[in-house]
Formats: sequence, C-alpha cells, structure tokens
Amino acid sequence: MAEMGVVRCGSCGTRRGPFHLHHVLYRQEVRRNRGNQKDPANLMPLCVPCHQDHHSRKRPIPLERVPPEAVEFAVRLLGEDRAHVYLTRRYAA
Repeated sequence: MAEMGVVRCGSCGTRRGPFHLHHVLYRQEVRRNRGNQKDPANLMPLCVPCHQDHHSRKRPIPLERVPPEAVEFAVRLLGEDRAHVYLTRRYAA
C-alpha cells in the first residue's frame, strides 16, 4: 500500500490525496461469508475520483491493479472459483 510513507492511488497511481480505503471484496460480501471486514489484506488506497468512478461503474479499477494480498483474501474467503467470478464481475479486465 505505501512505501516509505508515500501513498499512491491503487488505480491511477497519483500521490495527491485525499485517499479512501477501498474494500476489494465489498463489505457486504465479507459479512455474508463471515469474514473479517477489517482485514487489511482486503483494502487498497484510492484517490477520491477513482473510488467514486469505480463504484459508479464509470471507470472500474483494472483487475491487474488489485493487490495480490486482496486476491488471496478473496480466495481464502470464497474459494478460487467464486473469487474469480466475483473479481472479474467487479473489476475491469
């Protein structure tokens, strides 16, 4: 997420904040599967415009930008097949 105190948007790479912490696996999905909603592996920093654009589906976050630890979190919680379906539906190819 941050290197030497420098935070970058996980989608566009800007260093200009403010930043939101985006739940890669949405909170309701984590809750439904009895996971830890506060697990840092499921979070990624996004600048406000990228966060808004992702949730409005105007400009979804590219799947390749999702941190590997968030993908691993999804696989642990949902299983490999369900995690793949979930992530490919919500993030850009």
